[in-house]
Amino acid sequence: MAKWFDRYSFNARYVPAFIAAIPASIFSTFIKKDVWISLFENSRFLIVENLSLSIITILFMIHVQRGIAKHFFENRIFKSGKEFPTTTMLLLSDSFLSVEMKNKIRGKIETDFSIRLCTSEQEEESIEEANKTIRDAVNLIRKQVKDGDKTLQYNIHYGLSRNLIAGSIFAVPVSVLNSILFGLQNQPGFYISIAMAVFFSLTLIFSKKIRIYPRNKGCGVATPP
Repeated sequence: MAKWFDRYSFNARYVPAFIAAIPASIFSTFIKKDVWISLFENSRFLIVENLSLSIITILFMIHVQRGIAKHFFENRIFKSGKEFPTTTMLLLSDSFLSVEMKNKIRGKIETDFSIRLCTSEQEEESIEEANKTIRDAVNLIRKQVKDGDKTLQYNIHYGLSRNLIAGSIFAVPVSVLNSILFGLQNQPGFYISIAMAVFFSLTLIFSKKIRIYPRNKGCGVATPP
């Protein structure tokens, strides 16, 4: 139960779900109150049931967003886990880290986990095997540092970005619909809806750059749950 309310779950799962749900909440204002009442006309606890329905919907959306983000966006951007920054930056053919830093990290991996990463010749011979060896080492590193504050902070950023991108798939069309409805009625909400449509659209357009942010800060991301 604690996992549902830990720091990662709240920031990386609940927050993006609520943000992506804002356009839908605005859209619900266009539904007449008597329509909502008719849904529960036989209920004596209308408020409680509305709240329960909202909670169930949010929990459902959290899992839907995570599923879409992890199995569609993540697999597409990082080639099904084969090109995470923590993997590619340790390849000798990658230029992100300096040679000196790579040698230090590789030496530390060999000392701590008895894993020798592939040489340049071995990389050229089989880049797939080189990637697999690095991923094996990174998995062991993750187990050691998973409770560290810095690792958790980057994983929260990554998870929030990943899930918000997935939620934008639903938020964009609803925001556009809101813009049309507010525009037809000449209401101030038109500009808010336009801004939301632009925000969620840009989130989708720049999804790859948003999600590899931790690499730009010098820290690779090993995909969080």
